Amino acid sequence: SYSFVAAVSPITATQPISYLWQATEQAPVTHTGGIDSNLVFTWSISGPKTITVTAQNIAAEVTDTHTIQINEVEFEVFLPVTLK
Repeated sequence: SYSFVAAVSPITATQPISYLWQATEQAPVTHTGGIDSNLVFTWSISGPKTITVTAQNIAAEVTDTHTIQINEVEFEVFLPVTLK
């Protein structure tokens, strides 16, 4: 799971602000509220993931996009071996 936060500046921006979150392999999510929005995405498949958030109020719309790389985690188990 990865947590993301979008924050609008200045804090005096006209509200309400609508946030549209879109991410690779995820359903779009819309939040409406204050100056910031946070969301958690969880992926079960490794690879590059693109996260886009669009913040919009009656005055403007701003979009920001980031790409992250999810790597597969491999675990090795070591068993003790005793030779006699």
